Amino acid sequence: MDKIEFANGIADYLKEKMMPYNKIEVRYMERLNGVKEASLLVGKDTGHGFMVINIEPFWRDYSKGRCSLEGSSKYIYDQINGEEMLAHFDAEGLTDWNYVKDNVYPRLINTELNKALLESVPHRECLDLSVVYGIRAEMENGCRTNSFLLRSRHMRLWKKTEQEIFNAAMRNMEKEQPSFKNMASVLKELAGLSDCEISQEESPMYVLSNSDYLYGAAEILSETTLENISDYFKDELVIIPSSLHEVLIMPKRFCDDYQTLARMVREVNDSQVIMKERLSYHVYAYDRRGGGLRMAS
Repeated sequence: MDKIEFANGIADYLKEKMMPYNKIEVRYMERLNGVKEASLLVGKDTGHGFMVINIEPFWRDYSKGRCSLEGSSKYIYDQINGEEMLAHFDAEGLTDWNYVKDNVYPRLINTELNKALLESVPHRECLDLSVVYGIRAEMENGCRTNSFLLRSRHMRLWKKTEQEIFNAAMRNMEKEQPSFKNMASVLKELAGLSDCEISQEESPMYVLSNSDYLYGAAEILSETTLENISDYFKDELVIIPSSLHEVLIMPKRFCDDYQTLARMVREVNDSQVIMKERLSYHVYAYDRRGGGLRMAS
């Protein structure tokens, strides 16, 4: 059984079980960095909302013998009935600029890896990166996801410019508090250890993201955020791309070799970061005295 047969098998199972969710289809969704993934779109004949369910993790487990088609199908069915859907969009709302302007957020992606995609989406370049725009949606369990990428056809529908979309996206991002934590504290939290005060000298690396840890690398677009962090360190900043979802930041006084850092970024990207989440192979710097954000390697 190949991937498309697997996905169609899940779709057939759901069609038998899931009235009134009777609009179910398999699509290959274009992700970032040239990656395409099989997904299920699940909706109702009445209404414009739909759910997007990524089939890829289930296919990987199936192909490695870890689960059956029936088991995967039942798990997805239980997820939907338990209101744990991966994303629930109001498609009709996408035609309404008043809805979009309050729910659009910026994303940073790699320009070189997304040349084809950038031909069909509103965007602007920022160094070796590009700013694109996603709609943040609410899941039924109250969590949020930022996974619907705006296309140029949407911009034409609203009769809005890319500048207007950028302004709305930045306004939405900047009215929320970013997440800025010492990396050692983050690792301790993940390990379930109690937190304690950690000095910059003990652990000078910090993690910057948004409150949802989804496409949080875009926080470096905020001059206010970078200026506040620079004031906190009382130094210029070294910014290391971790993934689309976060960056690492440390004071410049702890870094005297950008090229070594760049080699580390490349090694980590190639060995630890999955393709669709890679941001950049370069290191960046921020000069609080007016130089702004620049590439340092």
